[in-house]
Amino acid sequence: MQKNKFNSEKFKPYEVELKKKWFDSTRLQFCDDAEFVDIRADKSKLGFIRTGDANEFFNLKFGEETGAYINSRLVNMIRPKLKTGNTIKIVIKHFWLSQLIVRGALVKKIFLGDSKGFLSYCFFSCDYYLHRGDELQYAGKLDTVFYFRKWMGHSTADLAKNAVETAIEVGDSLAAKPQAGSLSFKDKQFTDTINAMYNFPILATNAPKQGIYVRYTDFLNNTPLEGTFELVSKKGEENIMAQGIDTSITNNAWGYCNDEGIFKHINDEYYRMTRVQNTFEMSGPREIKKTYTTGENFFIIGVNTFLGGMLGGAGSIFQMLSDKSIMNELVPYQLNIRTGTYY
Repeated sequence: MQKNKFNSEKFKPYEVELKKKWFDSTRLQFCDDAEFVDIRADKSKLGFIRTGDANEFFNLKFGEETGAYINSRLVNMIRPKLKTGNTIKIVIKHFWLSQLIVRGALVKKIFLGDSKGFLSYCFFSCDYYLHRGDELQYAGKLDTVFYFRKWMGHSTADLAKNAVETAIEVGDSLAAKPQAGSLSFKDKQFTDTINAMYNFPILATNAPKQGIYVRYTDFLNNTPLEGTFELVSKKGEENIMAQGIDTSITNNAWGYCNDEGIFKHINDEYYRMTRVQNTFEMSGPREIKKTYTTGENFFIIGVNTFLGGMLGGAGSIFQMLSDKSIMNELVPYQLNIRTGTYY
């Protein structure tokens, strides 16, 4: 059981800057304006970076709330001369910056050139709506990953800039040909839908029920198998022993909750999760062998696809050729609460 004290709310900020002048040449052709709305489960940051003399974790974040900050950078965008009456509303679902650290010489040669082993990337996902008057019409979506072969501290601004620029360009092109028969909403209906996105029982309580989460849905719905159980450690493996419950169930449990907190099962151990806004975070192993998650995808699908395509098997080559000291480090993960996968 890993009782790590990982708590991002205590981390100092590492500011990500978007300069207004970067967007002076951004052109809209098919809508009058672009507006970003942040509906992420955790709006407090864009990811983590480890830096400084003490090699501490910092929170990557803009100088103010994400949606408002991005919108404030777009004041000098080039608007169409003929007004369309439409604003493209860009609803941010995922905006996450992360980094892989690699020490394998072969991997560096094949994938990274002279990058000294860093691969920094940004996963960005959004939905688009055409906003006219008090009505919104669904226009499409974007799921993409941007990356640079350099340290995250030298990549943050460029990653964020690429995400915002691409989001605007795709949104403007979608505004040119609205989808026939796509869903439409009134402003209030749209707001109510967003407000209900995180109405999960586990988020509605400050005292989760104690017990064993057989599946992720048990955790999400705060419905564990209740009863007395204990965690038994043997030869580097941790197993839950519970009276009346077969070990074929407990050995493959998603996690558990006791008076010390909520713990997620990864590989052969359990790692403590910490609540942050409308989701949870943890410090877990760098190499993920067993996930105990439906579908066996640990990473959110966009990141999993990127890593699988870039590195072969979601980073397995990097993991095999990385230094042992790096592989033994615990690294931060954030839960995508709606799917049970992680960033």
